[in-house]
Amino acid sequence: MKNSEIVASYVGLINLVEKKEKYPVKFSFAITRNLKTLESLNKDFETERNKLLDIYNVKDADGDPAYKETGKIEIAAGQEENWKKDMEELLDIDVDVKVHKVSLADLDGINITAEDMLACSFMITE
Repeated sequence: MKNSEIVASYVGLINLVEKKEKYPVKFSFAITRNLKTLESLNKDFETERNKLLDIYNVKDADGDPAYKETGKIEIAAGQEENWKKDMEELLDIDVDVKVHKVSLADLDGINITAEDMLACSFMITE
């Protein structure tokens, strides 16, 4: 999986869990296992992303990245292309991920939106 897919899948699974729906046991277990796996990988991604922000974000009066105080990401003038290039490289990195899979048949009879199905499609086999 690429980092971009890890981030998207992690966010998708969090949104699925926050709905507090009752899912079949196998599906629920797969969501939990994959969420734990992706959480760790997403933290690694965020750490590296923050290192890039430390380099490219606008600095405050003390020379520290302003986003740490304001929460607002604002890339310094003249650094936009470097930021974009480095972020694309980070998002494009392939990472070995052990995905806990479930079959499409395990989802039979549950009410799931297309958006939610797309979010968990990486863990569904036919």
